[in-house]
Amino acid sequence: MRISSARIAAIAGCTAVIAVFGAPVSYADHQFKGTGLPDSSTQEFQGHSLTAKGTAAMKHGKQQLERSKIKTKWGSGDIHFFDGKYGKTGWFGQTRCEVRSGPKCGSFSIHFNQSEMGSRSTSAWESLGCHEVGHTGDLGHRKSSKSCMIDGNSFPRNYDAHDLWAINKTL
Repeated sequence: MRISSARIAAIAGCTAVIAVFGAPVSYADHQFKGTGLPDSSTQEFQGHSLTAKGTAAMKHGKQQLERSKIKTKWGSGDIHFFDGKYGKTGWFGQTRCEVRSGPKCGSFSIHFNQSEMGSRSTSAWESLGCHEVGHTGDLGHRKSSKSCMIDGNSFPRNYDAHDLWAINKTL
């Protein structure tokens, strides 16, 4: 197949733009959506008998969510945190919508699995808190290694700019 010199120049130009500025970011970078849209722009956090690392994870997740347009406070209504020995299940944490109204979720539960997290560092637990709280902002998993929303055995601690954009878009 023959390719015209104009097409080659266009491809080279696009490649140069991507090399300099990075690939365009879109919501599609999240492999799937999270567990539901938050039901309001203020979310209350409550921990239930958490370990020290579970508490650190919850606090860090709260701090990360506060970087978005969603406001947080301590209370009893919206996001409930638990940690326990749920067994060698293959999952570090889970976020579930407990009270759904259409696409919105009025109450989330987040479970940290001590059996899988074991003696991992507090920093890894904080990454897990960031990740699970991200699902309450309707974030899915990411391919980016700079985002705490990455799926797998990697533990970046924070949302990146794309995550914050996606959370803010839900409001």
